[in-house]
Amino acid sequence: MTKEFRFGITLYLLAILLAALFGSLTPLLFKDLINNAIPRGSVHLLIIYAVILGVLTLAQTGVGVLSRYLQSVIGEGIIYRLRIRLFEHMQTLSLSFFTHSQTGSIISRVNNDVVASQQVVGTLGSLVSDVATLVFTLFFMFELSPQVTILALLIVPVLIALDRLLGKRLTRYARVQMQANAEMSAFEQERFNVSGSLLVSLFGNRSRESEQFRTQAAEVREAGIRFALFGRLYYSTLALMGGIGTVAVYAIGGDEAIHHVLTLGALVALAQYVTKLFAPLTDLSSARVNLLQALVSFDRVYEVLDLTPEVQNPTQPIHLPKPAGQINFEHVSFKYPSATPLASLAKNPVATEPVNNDYALFDVNMTLEQGTMTALVGQSGAGKTTITNLITRLYDPTDGSISFDGVDLRALDIETLRTLIGVVSQDPFLFHDTVRSNLLYANIHATTQELSAAVEASQLGELIERLPQGLDTLVGERGYRLSGGEKQRMSIA
Repeated sequence: MTKEFRFGITLYLLAILLAALFGSLTPLLFKDLINNAIPRGSVHLLIIYAVILGVLTLAQTGVGVLSRYLQSVIGEGIIYRLRIRLFEHMQTLSLSFFTHSQTGSIISRVNNDVVASQQVVGTLGSLVSDVATLVFTLFFMFELSPQVTILALLIVPVLIALDRLLGKRLTRYARVQMQANAEMSAFEQERFNVSGSLLVSLFGNRSRESEQFRTQAAEVREAGIRFALFGRLYYSTLALMGGIGTVAVYAIGGDEAIHHVLTLGALVALAQYVTKLFAPLTDLSSARVNLLQALVSFDRVYEVLDLTPEVQNPTQPIHLPKPAGQINFEHVSFKYPSATPLASLAKNPVATEPVNNDYALFDVNMTLEQGTMTALVGQSGAGKTTITNLITRLYDPTDGSISFDGVDLRALDIETLRTLIGVVSQDPFLFHDTVRSNLLYANIHATTQELSAAVEASQLGELIERLPQGLDTLVGERGYRLSGGEKQRMSIA
């Protein structure tokens, strides 16, 4: 994914390096200004140093703006491509993935985790900037006073120890916070759609739902408090260590300045470099945590991207030049998948489902001839819906085979197969869009004449005439502005 951003990333890192170099030169100019221009009383030198400092500041600001722009372009580009890739991949996943996953948790992956994962770009820039600043700062500090520099570096092992001690725990709190937010999002999505809201109202469970939401929101609150508190403790501890190092450098450097080992300008420059030294050290520790947080989001995104669809499209599908429509079942048996495809997308990630050894279908043999009508009759759970799901390849048979015009369904292109089959489900789903858009969903290129013919064949004409905007009337979420029979006729059309 980063190949297409290679040039932009190179330019971005170059701008960061230049900004770090320009910032590291400033203390040296202050040293010369204090040691040369001021003691000599030279206004001419003072103006020269002031102009150079101004140019350096402008240059540093300019490359800083450029690097921020490049970071945004690269970061947003990664978000866009990762989000599209995730969406398209989930379109290929089997129906069992969605039956075992909460919709809100899926949406959280596409929205929240994808956005959080792009922080890798900003963190990479921070790492490069901090390392460059550290290298330039240490080089110039050693040039000014090796003794003071070595004393300042004594704090580094303490910073590393604190980072290792606290960093892992902070990352764990970040993952808990993400999971709590995803679960609350899933709960909201289920209750705020029309079906969920209707169910809650009909069964009078509003108080229980409110209590359950309070519990979910409390978990998010507690996770947020733990993460914020521990994060503040982590960063404050690192800042404290940096402050102690700064005080030590002022004390040692001040003593050397009193005994004329250091010039006053060198002491001022060292004081500025000390700030530049501990800031990137602290930032590097923070960057590690930020990188780990971003990698947690990356991990959650790639958990989904790494899932293999149970129903695979053939690499070299067979195409039917003139499909007739004869369907043949030969010794077909089927068990519904019982394993959760991704535990973190389920409501209870630690729970495991019992293995389902029951066959929904067992040794089914039948032929559906072209031009005939076949009715499947049986009690609830007999497998009628399962048969339609197998014909459309929402699932593949556990045993046996199903053929279309003599060709095994697994050898046909999935999209082509499904364009040959029309399905009207028991509970038709309509998008929150106009009647026209819903009717054209199966064939967006249908002509006006074809649309009119479908409306007439499904006896929708009278209904459309009654609607306030006709074909351009919004049907509402899941089509709840229409009756059950009207939604059935819409689905038939």
